[in-house]
Amino acid sequence: MKKLLLFITVCMALFSACNSDGGHSGAAKPVKKDLKSFDKKISLSIDSLLVDSVLGADTLTFADYRNDILGFYRNRNWKFAWYGTSGLREHAGYLMQFLEKSGLEGVRDSFPLLNELQERMDIAMNGDSLTTPDPLLDALLTTSFFWYADKAWSGLPEEKTKALGWFLPRYHVDKTEWLDSALQHSPDGKLLSQAVFRQYYWLRSYLEKYDSLARLGGWPVVQPNVKSLRYGDTDSILPLLSSSLYLHGDLDKADTIYKMDSTLVKGVMKFQLRHGMKADGVAGPAFFRAMNVPVEKRLEQILLNMERSRWMPSDYPERYLIVNIPDFSLYAYDEGRQIWTMNVVVGKLLHETTTFNGLLRHVVFNPYWVVPPGILYKEIIPGVIKNPNYLKKHNMEIVDRNGKVISSSSVSWSKYEERGFPYTIRQKPGNDNSLGKVKFLFPNSYSIYLHDTPSRSLFKEEKRAFSHGCVRVGDPEKLANYLLSKEGWTPEEVKKELKPGKEKWVNLSNKVPVFIVYFTAWVENDGQLHFREDVYKRDEYLQRELLGPTIDEPAVKDTTSL
Repeated sequence: MKKLLLFITVCMALFSACNSDGGHSGAAKPVKKDLKSFDKKISLSIDSLLVDSVLGADTLTFADYRNDILGFYRNRNWKFAWYGTSGLREHAGYLMQFLEKSGLEGVRDSFPLLNELQERMDIAMNGDSLTTPDPLLDALLTTSFFWYADKAWSGLPEEKTKALGWFLPRYHVDKTEWLDSALQHSPDGKLLSQAVFRQYYWLRSYLEKYDSLARLGGWPVVQPNVKSLRYGDTDSILPLLSSSLYLHGDLDKADTIYKMDSTLVKGVMKFQLRHGMKADGVAGPAFFRAMNVPVEKRLEQILLNMERSRWMPSDYPERYLIVNIPDFSLYAYDEGRQIWTMNVVVGKLLHETTTFNGLLRHVVFNPYWVVPPGILYKEIIPGVIKNPNYLKKHNMEIVDRNGKVISSSSVSWSKYEERGFPYTIRQKPGNDNSLGKVKFLFPNSYSIYLHDTPSRSLFKEEKRAFSHGCVRVGDPEKLANYLLSKEGWTPEEVKKELKPGKEKWVNLSNKVPVFIVYFTAWVENDGQLHFREDVYKRDEYLQRELLGPTIDEPAVKDTTSL
């Protein structure tokens, strides 16, 4: 953790030094010169051997995108890229700023040829050299762009993210096309930074804030004198609590008051909301545990989730659903805007919900529940062996491959305790059905879907990891209306189908993408930063892969089995 803070701090210090009065600026500032003959000069070609020599300076580092860089110049007939009719493009300055602040992108390394690049930039910005295109500078800028884009936009390779439990398809930016487009547009910096999931940039802004806070000492540790504090209580630690809430961003200003007034209660509630707690305004043990997490740990959490953001698509359809596992929540989007959220129950630790995406195609009212193999052999068959009336008690039946119902007494259950059961066991529709009144299917190889549940009390829990892997939704009627409204259904028609009856399938003509993700830190649409506990301990594995071991932790040589 200390190494992480040191790494970010050093990167910030380097950036500050580069922009001090005694140093050189990374930004390419426009220089007014007589450029009458410049148009002819930029029509000259760059020697391909020069570009290749730049790439050969660090063969291992540039190996993954060497062909992309050569292809970039080949497609433009080896013409200069970073020079325009007015000299060196301002894009070069923006790129230098990104390179010098790469530590705040969660990039641990610096560009291998940064010193050479900076020297050529210094030469270009002084004297008359601006009127003479520098082929080496052009090649260095292009190479640095591909390096930056690979580090900041792509993240860990797909084989490693799968080993870490991430099975959403990776989306890759066409860096050659992106650079061509960026160099053709006005250099406002956005075209060099808006290539990945928007959460990445929102988290990055908080990374800078938290880094500044860490270098100032972070927030104080608050040790309460009593188990909990609520409205009207007095305590000597309340000024320290107020100061901590202010530094966390949950109070507009710190106060020295020794009484829990309405302002302090509102600050506690805001903190609770941002950390997935019941927002009751009572500062209890869970509240203080979350509040006393060091800022360095929160910095690490932000970096890890910036990395996850690199694995997400940058563009989304107008309508889609997102399930965030650590948040135990489902988010619905329409016309690109979040329209509602609801509580969900996800898989418990031994039956983790998989991160992946699919296309929701079917709504099934009064569904049968087909018992999956894992539950069949661990729970159902042992239950029948102990109690012959087990299936009847749980409203279950046995069907053969032709869908014919067969008698439980005709099955030699002891033969199938471990494997080889030749039939299907399903739970019939009803009030006690494990899938409740409706299920929502997006076919996938993980046998995971969204569904109702008769166990409604679980949605009141703050931590809702109780299922065998599927996602139980807190308000199935709302979800059904969301999906079926585009199919011409009215709320009254949905409500009618939710009443007990026979199984009914509805195939959606307007299929809706579903993304099941794992974010322990993110920024809401209102700009508030949220944190959640690492329910599946996936932050721990990602931290070792991305940032290396902590100061007190040995290195992990192989994470492929995690």
